[in-house]
Amino acid sequence: MRVECLTVSIAMGKGYFEVEYFIEGRAQPIKCTNHQNNNRGFSEGVQEIRKMCTFRSVTQLVIVMKEGEADAVYRIKHFLASDKTLKGYSPRIYSSPDVDAHNVSDCKHHEVDFLQLDVQKVSHYRCNLIKDLANAKRELVKDLYLSLDTDNEGSLPSELELYDEQVALWSIPDLLPWLSCNSSCKDKMLKIFQEHPELSVDSGLYTKNQRIDALETMIQVMDQTLSKMSGIVRSNLVPFLPPHLAVGVSLEIGDIYRYRKSADLLKLAGLVYDDAARDQVNLQSYILQSTLYCVSYHDEFRKVYLGKIQASRMSPKTALRMVSRKFIRVAFKVLLTNENVKTKGTSFG
Repeated sequence: MRVECLTVSIAMGKGYFEVEYFIEGRAQPIKCTNHQNNNRGFSEGVQEIRKMCTFRSVTQLVIVMKEGEADAVYRIKHFLASDKTLKGYSPRIYSSPDVDAHNVSDCKHHEVDFLQLDVQKVSHYRCNLIKDLANAKRELVKDLYLSLDTDNEGSLPSELELYDEQVALWSIPDLLPWLSCNSSCKDKMLKIFQEHPELSVDSGLYTKNQRIDALETMIQVMDQTLSKMSGIVRSNLVPFLPPHLAVGVSLEIGDIYRYRKSADLLKLAGLVYDDAARDQVNLQSYILQSTLYCVSYHDEFRKVYLGKIQASRMSPKTALRMVSRKFIRVAFKVLLTNENVKTKGTSFG
């Protein structure tokens, strides 16, 4: 019995995605379809692929992701992996920026395991928890300020000019200096938080503290889960980064060969001042979290970070964004050359 292999080429565009169907022995597609770049369109595209597999009596299915933004690519992969019918064909999924769909051999080193999609879900859920924790801390700081007996006529301090990742991962005492209220007010807030949090039950501070504790515990569980999954998504960024961050960064970056230079990653994450810069929130979150880790545990990064705050008088938010460029240069080189990072006695460039 002849084994018919169906190769499906998916190219993600702006607002829509194009699907081309190839069979062995033909250089031109036997069918082309277009679908909207949203959940409904993804569902329709997967349904069309399923129909083609049944109609052609396909016994082998190959799916090639030719191009597109990382977030859209991951979403369509999720729909493909969730379809029980397609799972029966044991499809091979490849990801490559500029590959002919009928020449699959050119992109075998880009093969993606379905298990990676499960890791991706955990990774994205962790990013959402980071945002929730930052919001809970911002609310707590606001309530601390309002609970003070001051002559400020109820005026609120300006919003913390920090990334959510900084707010989530810093302690409350580390956040208070970056409020715009006067020093005596900050000192009172710090004293309340350090010595008598239980006295503020009526204002809801105690409840919010419990919520913060719960969110921090959930993030720790996600960190442990991602660390255990590091065998599925291997990353040479370990031990330069802890496993949960290395896995998150590697997943969000995806196929490193899609980028010509490290600056492309910064633009995609929205971490540069550029009209063409995009804002991939999960990629940005993991880059900022990883940069914060490097500032805390690698002397060279810490020196650059503190230098920008003290000598250049940058805000912590701006300084972190600037140092993130250094982190991306290191990560880009490591993932591109497939070499491990030597954390001792090494200049990170």
